[in-house]
Amino acid sequence: QGRDRQGARGHEEDCRVAKALVLNRDVPGYLARYSTEKGIIFVHYSTDYVFDGANEEGYDEDATPSPISRYGLSKYEGERLVLTADGKNYLIRLSKLFGEPSISNLAKKSFFDTMLMKAKNGSSVEVVDDEKSCFTYAPDLALATRELIQGEAVPGIYHLPNESPATWFQATNELYRQAEFRIEVIPVQSQGLARPAKRPHVSILLNTKRPKLRPYEEALKDYLADML
Repeated sequence: QGRDRQGARGHEEDCRVAKALVLNRDVPGYLARYSTEKGIIFVHYSTDYVFDGANEEGYDEDATPSPISRYGLSKYEGERLVLTADGKNYLIRLSKLFGEPSISNLAKKSFFDTMLMKAKNGSSVEVVDDEKSCFTYAPDLALATRELIQGEAVPGIYHLPNESPATWFQATNELYRQAEFRIEVIPVQSQGLARPAKRPHVSILLNTKRPKLRPYEEALKDYLADML
């Protein structure tokens, strides 16, 4: 039975990887080639997880990706196909996306959505404090993307997260401070946590090409105004 369960888990993992390659590599590659053929603009959003986290200062748009998970590798392979399609294709990296929740029950909740739910169901939360990157507010990203396209920027790689890097723990404290929730936030280390993919410890995206987005703390105010 133990071997059967192990085999089932392995098969499930292989299926997840295969789906990730289709969604994160094959689909963007096809859309980029199609857009090039038709002479239309294509925008592809990617992730900070294409980096290994070894550079504590962060990664600019010219940094060489080195993913440490199969998810990150699938995203990086999608990036390469988009960039080699040789059209008017924009590759925008972001991290820790948050904003107004989707109306679909199938949509994944953002980190801040989850932390607000936890605050309603308990007096304390444990949050990872050894992974630092930038949060990205969806409305700010949408506006920056529109300005990028309308300004006819040179096609290529852009980093468009909000400024002010933070760990999950630091951001949770800020969220509860602004929401005036008296919840104890307990810092924990990521090592030993059950997660489907390994994550970089520092994956700060440095925006060196475009006007910088406001600090995420300011964006949180708008987010909470819609949520509370």
